[in-house]
Amino acid sequence: MKRLKGILISRWIARIVGFVYVGTLLLFFIGEKIWEDIGTLSFLDVVLLLLIFVFIGGVFWGFFQEFWGGIVIIASIFTFNITNIIFRNNFDWQFDLWFLVIPGVLYLIVYYLERKKVDIKN
Repeated sequence: MKRLKGILISRWIARIVGFVYVGTLLLFFIGEKIWEDIGTLSFLDVVLLLLIFVFIGGVFWGFFQEFWGGIVIIASIFTFNITNIIFRNNFDWQFDLWFLVIPGVLYLIVYYLERKKVDIKN
């Protein structure tokens, strides 16, 4: 029973961290008034913005399926960084927005704990 409670707590920690990050990103969008300058965004800016929306979708997907939500979150942030590095011709490999990977890693940990519980039970 303790194991199930630990998995449940871990699951809610992953969800809360994801929602805090989504809320923070939405506050940035509101503060920057991105909708006013949407016509002046470059192609790179639009692609990066879409990848941030994929991240947000991954957080919500992880609420129902931890594995796929975690994969989408991690893939979107790595794609965001690789795209930013390539298009800006800045090859210093600085990992921007690295902290956004944390909800994805937490979702994958919860998935692993859940699978391990099932494997032990069988």
